[in-house]
Amino acid sequence: MSHLIRRAGVQLAPALHAAVRVGVQRSVPLARTWSAALVPLPVASSRRTFFSPPGSKSGSIGTQPSPDGKGTISVVLVSDYKAIAGDFGAIVDVREPAEVAAGAIPGAVNIPLKQIEDNPNQTQLKGKKVLVYCRAGIRSAKAVAAMQGAGIDAVNLGGGYLAWEGDK
Repeated sequence: MSHLIRRAGVQLAPALHAAVRVGVQRSVPLARTWSAALVPLPVASSRRTFFSPPGSKSGSIGTQPSPDGKGTISVVLVSDYKAIAGDFGAIVDVREPAEVAAGAIPGAVNIPLKQIEDNPNQTQLKGKKVLVYCRAGIRSAKAVAAMQGAGIDAVNLGGGYLAWEGDK
């Protein structure tokens, strides 16, 4: 019973909804309520998260749910990005300048999220495959959704700069 959650009365986080939608496998204790309906909650069971489907090959670009919940956006994990880094024509850091001062991925250009939201049609990025990252991958997912809507081939770095630093 501890590996099940009761769905009524519990609002799952969007990332967990995504894990349920893609059918990731393993249950985890999360919450207990007094509802009678028990539902197993799938979560990632290895280093790969719901961003990369089981069996995906190294260097592959996957998808994740769009932050607005309408469709999907492209995403790549740090280890996969390093295998295909040559495929990207630009790296965009959407953090604020003060955050960038603490460290950044080499070669990245800083375009804060607010600027991309105000003008997602970044003409200097048209025709290039663009890696987009922030601190943990949330703001960059919003930027990727906006950029993809403007016709830019943008890919979110899953886990953001924290994952980049952790993969050294």
